Amino acid sequence: MLEQYDTQYRVEYAGYSPVPIEFLRLEQDKEYEKKQVDQVDTFDLQLFARAEDEGRTEDPTPRKRQQAREKGQVVKSMELTSASITLITCLAMSMLGYYMFTMMMGYSAYCFSHVHEVEFSPDNISRLFPVIIIAFFKITLPIMLIAAVVAVAVEALQVGIYFAPKALRFDFSKMRFNISKVWQRLIPSRIALIEYGKTFLKIAVIVCISYAIIHKEFSQLLNLLDVGLMEGLTFIAGLTFKIIIYVAIFLIIISLFDYLHQRHEYKQGLMMTKHELKDEWRQLEGDPSVKRKIRQRQRETAAKRMMAEIAKANVIITNPTHLAIAIKYDSDYMVAPTVVAKGKGLMAQRIIDIAKENDVPIVENKPLAAALFETVDIGSEITPQFYQTVAEILAFVYRLKQKAA
Repeated sequence: MLEQYDTQYRVEYAGYSPVPIEFLRLEQDKEYEKKQVDQVDTFDLQLFARAEDEGRTEDPTPRKRQQAREKGQVVKSMELTSASITLITCLAMSMLGYYMFTMMMGYSAYCFSHVHEVEFSPDNISRLFPVIIIAFFKITLPIMLIAAVVAVAVEALQVGIYFAPKALRFDFSKMRFNISKVWQRLIPSRIALIEYGKTFLKIAVIVCISYAIIHKEFSQLLNLLDVGLMEGLTFIAGLTFKIIIYVAIFLIIISLFDYLHQRHEYKQGLMMTKHELKDEWRQLEGDPSVKRKIRQRQRETAAKRMMAEIAKANVIITNPTHLAIAIKYDSDYMVAPTVVAKGKGLMAQRIIDIAKENDVPIVENKPLAAALFETVDIGSEITPQFYQTVAEILAFVYRLKQKAA
């Protein structure tokens, strides 16, 4: 009813012809889409405005979420990924440290022991370069593979496996210089202030943990002048490893809260106004393909339900080939016999075939079949004018079943 009145409504201006409301809506939608595109690169002047302040009070629809996901807009915390990579990589290095150290010392010893055999010339150095690259990858490849697996796993846990081709498109329009946008970026927004706060918190965590651990081991640090080179390097490596592990653990804890915050901000960014919600519903409702799929699904569901009810029917009334009506009656909960299925042509033949498969009696009565098909809907009780005839048919069917038993 609302759409009907909207399409009939006209807006008139003095000296101008009537303008259809659809034209005004179209212009508003174009302006809105332009604002949505520019919103990526601009900051609102209301620095601390939230979704409620902008009138976006409605939860995002599944279609809105899917469109955002297709554009690469998903919930994830980069801090959680980087902290997880740091922690797992350090743990892996603690387990593979002996292997890496042995490989590195072996290559170093080989190079230093054969350095007098190599003439340093451009040709010889170019031949040594692949050997150095291979040695480097042999030492670091296990750690790099572990870091890559951790990065993929953490990202998959946050956003799942998805591909967003729209996010890979390069937009040349964003490369145009705009002094107003540069000025707006210099003004700290609410999100920028939050990011500054997170950065400050991470720096504070790193400094505090480093200070606490170094302060605890300070006396041993002073004694490094009296120990050998390998012992000193081992102590420094262990101290550094301890600092990194503790920092990574604390950063993961902070990142979990950051992930929850990112989820909240993501939902806030997708919140919709009542007008947007109404427009999306109209688009979906007016899409011919959507309507066609909905009707097809409804027909399929109704047909499946109807076919399942045929096996429970008491009798099938036919004319005998063009029409078929399935009647069911249960005195415990039915006031009158009910039509549970009906069809004509191929559907009628299908009803008859299912009835034969389930030993449902089939009775030919052309006038009754035609009248029931035209006047009684599926799931409805028959009208009083058919009581007598249908009662006689049901009585006949009951007698046949009693004789067969």
